[in-house]
Amino acid sequence: VAAIVHKPALTTYKWGKSSAGYPIYAPYISSDKNMNYFSVHWPRDTYTHDELFPTVDNECWDNACTKMEDWTCLCDIKEENNIVFTSMPTKKDVLTKLRIGAFGPDLYDENDYTLVGSSGGVDVFKPKDSEDYTKSTIFKVTDKFREIIYLKNMESWVVIGTTNQFKMQNPSHFIDFAQP
Repeated sequence: VAAIVHKPALTTYKWGKSSAGYPIYAPYISSDKNMNYFSVHWPRDTYTHDELFPTVDNECWDNACTKMEDWTCLCDIKEENNIVFTSMPTKKDVLTKLRIGAFGPDLYDENDYTLVGSSGGVDVFKPKDSEDYTKSTIFKVTDKFREIIYLKNMESWVVIGTTNQFKMQNPSHFIDFAQP
């Protein structure tokens, strides 16, 4: 499991600002009182099939993360967002490779998006003034349940630790961290 921790060194049990001017966070987003745990499907070793992630047993993956007093690893992270398609994909590729939903182009201002192509059950909408496929390109497909879905042309990863050796798909969440 993993957890989201916001500013662990600055966390106290009240709201406001610290004497240094840093925001003070609620206790349930600190490293010791966290309620924001979620499962992660880590990559597996090719030979042993063990999951590969920082643990205290592997010295937080050779000190890529910080070993905490409670025998956990606290890791710095960065978000990495990439374009998935640079040309017209198949419907199967859209449904298997894209994971981030998008609003339908009709919900934007008129002419913000333009239908630029349709092929094999895939409609492609690009932002105005965009010739290339971008992270903002929207694909419209109908899934196996006959539901129309819109997907953003982007994959989002969380890169973990200082060595960039670990990454996981950025988990979607709809949690208000202040009022979970």
